[in-house]
Amino acid sequence: MHPFGLKFFFLSSVRVAKPIAQVEVEKEKHTAPSLQLNIIRLLADLNSSVKRPEVVDMILPKFIESLEERDASIPGLLRLRLLDAVARMASLGFEKSYREAIVLMTRSYLSKLAAVGSAESKTTAPEATTERVETLPAGFLLIARHLTTPKLRTDYRQRLLSLCSDVGLAAESKSGKSGADFLGPLLPAVAEICSDFDPTVDVEPSLLKLFRNLWFYIALFGLAPPLQSHHAMTKSVSTTLNSVGSMGAVALQAVSGPYMWSADWSSAVQRISQGTPPLVVSSVKWLEDELELNALHNPGSRRGSGNEKAAVSQRTALCAALGGRMEVSAMSTISGVKSTYLLAVAFLEIIRFSSNGGILNVGPSSTASRSAFSCAFEYLKSPGLTQAVSQCLTSIVHRAFETAVAWLGLQMIALYKELWHACAGV
Repeated sequence: MHPFGLKFFFLSSVRVAKPIAQVEVEKEKHTAPSLQLNIIRLLADLNSSVKRPEVVDMILPKFIESLEERDASIPGLLRLRLLDAVARMASLGFEKSYREAIVLMTRSYLSKLAAVGSAESKTTAPEATTERVETLPAGFLLIARHLTTPKLRTDYRQRLLSLCSDVGLAAESKSGKSGADFLGPLLPAVAEICSDFDPTVDVEPSLLKLFRNLWFYIALFGLAPPLQSHHAMTKSVSTTLNSVGSMGAVALQAVSGPYMWSADWSSAVQRISQGTPPLVVSSVKWLEDELELNALHNPGSRRGSGNEKAAVSQRTALCAALGGRMEVSAMSTISGVKSTYLLAVAFLEIIRFSSNGGILNVGPSSTASRSAFSCAFEYLKSPGLTQAVSQCLTSIVHRAFETAVAWLGLQMIALYKELWHACAGV
């Protein structure tokens, strides 16, 4: 189509869509006219087909305005359809529209968390839950899959990890609620945007801290797959925000299973482990700093510093993760937040080997080792560690090695079975 004709068509579509968008919606039922929904989908389809930044710049501002100020600012089918369209436009990779869409989607996701526990949340429309559990996470994942330019992928990785850090901190303070319900839906998108990230390269401290925060909350909320592989059963994604039990039970169940969340989240954590750098800034500064870790808890949190019951539960879970190589009593000098951090390191380094034998995401031109042992050994280079912390880190490396040997054994058994069937068929 000629550019002038294309522009005329889209301007006409916008003029048609604008009065439709102003049709009064039945606020009690949160419904939207089917014609209105179909036009939104048509415009999103056409943008995806044409892939022209000037066309996106004509349509996207109208959608964002409707989401922020008009009928689509309240939960309903109209809002869900517009959010889906906005994500599709952002996935085209045009920088201006991408940034505008990500800001909107991030703000929308955080607003859902902020509303938890309020009087309004008790009468929230079901579409609000759909937005948090399905629409926004699907949009984040779509963008992660389709962004191709290194600049935007780097920016999006930083933004998603920052969002996870904000969500973890905010959800951690929601008494009686589970942070996994809010952090979990974001994990598939994080896994996708980290799928091409080389964990062996030098990483900026700010980005490394975001990775550290992510794994801290993964461990705290029990989102990692259990380290004891015989517990493989999973449950469907939670949408009710009910507590899964006491802090101690959650911490131990995170290590031994069964897994309480979506299988997609468990798989995402495994993929994230292949693209996560070792959580060490340098040989001089290790990220176990007490003040930094305490900042990952909200003031007055049941899990924060000063809560000895929470600290004991985290030490107990850490002991189980280490396979009993270290007694809980030997960890008495390790605070609760440091125990959670060490538990996060244990999950990360052990899962690296249990998922694919410890093969890292390394670019084709990289000369770095593809073995995850290059990451695990980084922790042992840190100077000035206390005896208890040093013993924990050494035990984590031993558990990682055991996991690698077990993974190789399973591969050999699978290979023998394959050869046996091949010979039997001759």
